[in-house]
Amino acid sequence: MPDRTIELEAIPWERLWHAYGRVADTPVHLRALLTEDTQAWQSTFSHLHSAILHQGTPCLATAPCVAVLIDWLLAGYFDPVVEHQIRVLRFLLDVTEVPLIWRDDLLQLWELAMIDVDLIPDDGYDEVKEHLFGEKASHEALYARSVLGCLDVMPGVQMAMERSLDGDDPHVRVIASSGLANIVRLPDGLQYREGAVARIRDCAETAIDSNERAIQVLALGTIGMEVSDYLDDPAVPVRLCAALAPNLADHERATGVLIESMERHGAEIDGWFKYRPPQFAGWPRFAVVAALLERVSDFERLAGVAIVIARISHANHVDHDWGPLLCAAFIEGDGQVRTRSQYRYLDALVNNESLWNPRLGNAHRWFHQAGLVYDREDCQRRLAAARDDHV
Repeated sequence: MPDRTIELEAIPWERLWHAYGRVADTPVHLRALLTEDTQAWQSTFSHLHSAILHQGTPCLATAPCVAVLIDWLLAGYFDPVVEHQIRVLRFLLDVTEVPLIWRDDLLQLWELAMIDVDLIPDDGYDEVKEHLFGEKASHEALYARSVLGCLDVMPGVQMAMERSLDGDDPHVRVIASSGLANIVRLPDGLQYREGAVARIRDCAETAIDSNERAIQVLALGTIGMEVSDYLDDPAVPVRLCAALAPNLADHERATGVLIESMERHGAEIDGWFKYRPPQFAGWPRFAVVAALLERVSDFERLAGVAIVIARISHANHVDHDWGPLLCAAFIEGDGQVRTRSQYRYLDALVNNESLWNPRLGNAHRWFHQAGLVYDREDCQRRLAAARDDHV
């Protein structure tokens, strides 16, 4: 194996910054990936996901770090340990999200990046921090250059993802397909689209189980490919992932699959996947609820789904499922219980004690929007009055 530290030494780290200051510590962290020290690996990826890509925000050091990781991955350095491949690919996948956010505003990024900023002041870190980040123009210029740096390394990321599609591990393959799905949606990614689609579709057809097939189908749907054939797949997770495709938003059969999946399997969906699909920011059911709320305006159709959610959800999930469903149920915003579906859903919420926490500020917001008070006893009284009115 050649000396992989050469790539590190060729990068002018002294000119770069990450979220917490100069990147003097970054080469040390990257060198740890050339060892078998598990604790050092953990420390490195904590560094990558905090200092180098801080809560999804890149820095000037992000692209150089990605370039190093791509080189080592393509050289096969991480092949012996699947978990190492997975961790590197997950980081690269997160980086593909950065330019994707700006794909329609690249001209604005270029304009911001042209702002003249002195990137290497001689002052201490506090002075430098004020110089670079205290002024809006400087901050925006650095951010724009960081995003464009990520865009520049996308061809290398694409090569790394395509190579990983040939891996033996299904987890490696689904991360790779998700990364490719992001890249082909970039303006410069169109040149890779045909080949990437063929590769991902082949992975879906040859998947070792329904778990992998479902996530591959989800990747195909993300890039707008035709996946309606999978709505009849024998595996429910595959049908669900096909139905989530944005280009099936107006497809009645797809919407029916989502409703049926939630009504019959709502309590199981979050446990269907051995590894959470990268396209899901949270629990899989959150994505299903969000899709249904976008597609269906009539709460009567969603009542069964809503009741299942009310029974299985938790207080801190209010922003992701039971809160938005509450506003869909009481769309008039006056809190009046007029229909049987409204009654059943509010009753199901009242019967789930774990949803009621007076200190949960976000819940108060959703209830206020629905014209209700986030108070269990008040809702019980409202239900009792509705029963008297024969709702």
